[in-house]
Amino acid sequence: MNSRVSPVDGLALYAAEQRRREWLQASIEVTRSLLSVSGEDPLHAVARAANSIAGADLTLVVLPTPAGDQLMIEVAYGESTEDLVGIVVDARQSISGEVIRTGQPVLAVDVADRPNGVEQVRRKGPVVMVGPVMVVPLFGEQGARGALLIARRCGGEPFDHEDLELATSFANHAAVALELADARETQQRMSILEDRHRIAADLHDHVLQRLFAAGMTMQAMTASVDSPHLDRLEELITDTDATIAQIRAVIHELNDLRSF
Repeated sequence: MNSRVSPVDGLALYAAEQRRREWLQASIEVTRSLLSVSGEDPLHAVARAANSIAGADLTLVVLPTPAGDQLMIEVAYGESTEDLVGIVVDARQSISGEVIRTGQPVLAVDVADRPNGVEQVRRKGPVVMVGPVMVVPLFGEQGARGALLIARRCGGEPFDHEDLELATSFANHAAVALELADARETQQRMSILEDRHRIAADLHDHVLQRLFAAGMTMQAMTASVDSPHLDRLEELITDTDATIAQIRAVIHELNDLRSF
């Protein structure tokens, strides 16, 4: 029996291996980008990489709203997709909602064949006509934190199960990187918050107390100072009181979590 691989099969195997390498490289690059000190928005980086490697026309990052029964398009990547960002849809009536609920990816040859397409949304301007689509979950510590929707326009080449497998693996890597990026951001915020409290305490315990003492001293001196020095002393007292009020406002803002 001839076990040699035909040229056609060889090309198919090469193309499949090439796709795997591209997805793996995209995972590495996205992880590096998400963990860098500076760079583009993490979710945008994920959508951009997925859209490019999958040869897609549209890629969305869809996240649950705080209410939990709705989803919002957080990131839209592709041509003429700016108006999609911020659109809110019913989680029960969307493919992304299904993926987030079940944690299972979904592959569709044509989204029009499914009754619950998050892609059937209208916006200002033209409607994005979506055909082939695959939706994969973005997992977090508490389950799926969102969904990554990758689509081609109507009439585009359908995604296959290998595409879905590779996109799912990419999303899993990206989700881990997102969790690490979130943890790093939280740590940075806590560090900044500690610095704010320290600065507020220093202002109160040192600067404010000294100014208050100086103001009290000048107030006591007014009984023994005559004009024109008395007028100047009263001006200094007024300026000191105004400075104390400004420092108190700064201390309050530094301790106010709503301003952070």
